[in-house]
Amino acid sequence: MLEAAHAEAADPNTETMDHARNVVAAMSAFALADTKSRPVSMSEAVASWAKGLDNPELLRVVPSGFYDFDDALGGGFRPGTLNLLAGRPGHGKTTMALNIIANAAERGFKSLFFSLEMPRQEVVTKMIASRARVDISNITIKRAKDDVLAKVAAAAGAFRELPITIDDAASLGVVDIAARAAQTQTAGGLDVVIVDYLQLITMERAKGDTKDEAVGRVTKALKAIAKDLRIPVVALSQLNREGDTDDPQLSHLRDSGNLEQDADTVTFIRRKDKQADIMVKKNRMGRTAAFSLRFVAQHHRMDSVSYEA
Repeated sequence: MLEAAHAEAADPNTETMDHARNVVAAMSAFALADTKSRPVSMSEAVASWAKGLDNPELLRVVPSGFYDFDDALGGGFRPGTLNLLAGRPGHGKTTMALNIIANAAERGFKSLFFSLEMPRQEVVTKMIASRARVDISNITIKRAKDDVLAKVAAAAGAFRELPITIDDAASLGVVDIAARAAQTQTAGGLDVVIVDYLQLITMERAKGDTKDEAVGRVTKALKAIAKDLRIPVVALSQLNREGDTDDPQLSHLRDSGNLEQDADTVTFIRRKDKQADIMVKKNRMGRTAAFSLRFVAQHHRMDSVSYEA
């Protein structure tokens, strides 16, 4: 089945959402045999909706761990949604994503982090620095003081127990992401996928394709993964140069034509000294919002402003 899906994906002339959903369905059919979506009556749909209201745990909404963000999103990232975290380089996209993973994992949510840019050693170093609240340079040198080493050891021990999977394979296409996510879900469960970052996903380009069209096929496939696996997908995205402003807009998303259309939520991150301004500019199931997080860059950590250390 996986070989057939790869063979189908190799044809760059296959179009948009139908292709994406067919590929993802082929990839994940073995994982979803007992839960795959089927047509239901309105009576069943309403009953399922009411059951979710009575027991939010059934919905598996994945919290970010940041109060204002979760409040705007209705509790967190919802199953079946594609969520974009966008910003210029160096403004904290990866830091926020890694903090979200840690916050969710501490609440029992299982995550799969695709690190297309950094090796896993760097990912782990940043996560441990954040949890230990130590300067990351103190982890990477051999002469750290004993009190710092104790904090690092405690943080490393805590992370060993958390349900986080890191995949740092290079040059992954969206078909590879679909297959690995489905396999992870089958092996031990999966609540959220985070991709760092979208523009690094290997893209098939048909003859005459624009970059926007190629990116559009990727975003539609990521959305299909979210729907078929019934989990949220969070994808980090770059902004174009015009997005280097205090008030970025959806049109500033790099290769933006399809990104703003396909995403269920779009959130911009802009770093300012010791804080990060967070702007939820699109939210299909809720309201837009703007708030700030405390940003300790040397710790690779963000906290809600109301958080007391």
